[in-house]
Amino acid sequence: MQSAFRAAVYGLAGMELLRGPLEPVARLVGVPPGTPHVVIHWGHPFFMSFVLLVMGSTVAVQGWQIRTSSDGAAVSKARSQHPKLALAMTLFFAIGAFGGMGSIIEQGKPLLSRCATCTCAQRLPLIRGSHCSL
Repeated sequence: MQSAFRAAVYGLAGMELLRGPLEPVARLVGVPPGTPHVVIHWGHPFFMSFVLLVMGSTVAVQGWQIRTSSDGAAVSKARSQHPKLALAMTLFFAIGAFGGMGSIIEQGKPLLSRCATCTCAQRLPLIRGSHCSL
């Protein structure tokens, strides 16, 4: 257990190494001049929470239907859509992770200054692991 914790800490510390390659991309994409600070600061968290609430709840409901429903048509539909939607949600989260890091870089703050960076590094592998069990 202690070695897993140590690996997680070193992995998070290594995330600051991503700053070098991401800075030119963040400058290239950039934020248009005159963008209000509230949009720069809260825009990314707002849209990521939207993905979590809408797509995440839909994926959760479909997973629950697969496990508990006795309606064969509903289970068949959920079995078909659940993996696709879960994969799309994971891709949105992965892309959003890079967008969030770009946002942090744009604000001139260290990558690990936001808890979302640490949360993302911990949660994306867990989401991927849950897909393997389907």
